[in-house]
Amino acid sequence: IYDSLEDLPMDEYVSMVRKVGEVYSDSIKEQERLRDEVYAAREKEDLALYKKLSDQLKRERSNGRKAIGELAYTKVEKGADMDLMRASFGMDDPNWSSEISTSLPTINTKKAYQAEIPEGVDRKKAKVLMKKKSGEIKAEASLWKRYASQMSRASELGTASRGHFLRQFGQSDRELIENSNQDASVPQALSLLNGPVTEMVHNRFAVLAKELEKAKSPQRKVDTIYLAMLSREATEAEQERLAPLIKKDPEGAVKDVLWALMNTSQFLFVQ
Repeated sequence: IYDSLEDLPMDEYVSMVRKVGEVYSDSIKEQERLRDEVYAAREKEDLALYKKLSDQLKRERSNGRKAIGELAYTKVEKGADMDLMRASFGMDDPNWSSEISTSLPTINTKKAYQAEIPEGVDRKKAKVLMKKKSGEIKAEASLWKRYASQMSRASELGTASRGHFLRQFGQSDRELIENSNQDASVPQALSLLNGPVTEMVHNRFAVLAKELEKAKSPQRKVDTIYLAMLSREATEAEQERLAPLIKKDPEGAVKDVLWALMNTSQFLFVQ
């Protein structure tokens, strides 16, 4: 990559930078437009549209990086070190990595959405409901696979790319011995407050969501959440406050409790 840029005459280099700037500017504008639409779809809880727009955003990022790579690195040989290429392109998308080796559980979306159809519904209405549920659950399954790909064990990754969850929370870049850190940072706080972590653990295909499905009573759901997040059962006072909320709104309250616990000092200091 260095040789590809270093050997360029100055006029060619300036011309290349201008072309890259134009491509980058156009790509960023389109990404921002798509990102706004993705956020709007998420707010409306339209999972099918969210998935469609997310895929478009991912393609736009990939196409933009590819175009920049073709303009800038014209002399890089095929088969060059892909870690260097990925770093130079800023390819921090977890889907770029092919190093994931933890086997994910098989997702049976058909069984999942059939279980959502209430008993006693006539066949015609059931077909409509199944089609709607199928789209929602397939979109959620796709999100889960994408989230899960970011949660590989550190030992399964060569070097976590910039912006990866592990790097955010202090994982070593492996360029020096014992180069990790335990310092708190604003990006860490923002990741827990607004990042996809809550969605990861709350997704219906996640381990915790499956355990919550087995817990039939609100009290048992509260204990399941506390055992997962804080390694202890809820106190009597916590049960009195939270069980009625989960009984009233099982889906929304569970997500709120998970988010709240994840941002407590107790969660931070549980080893």
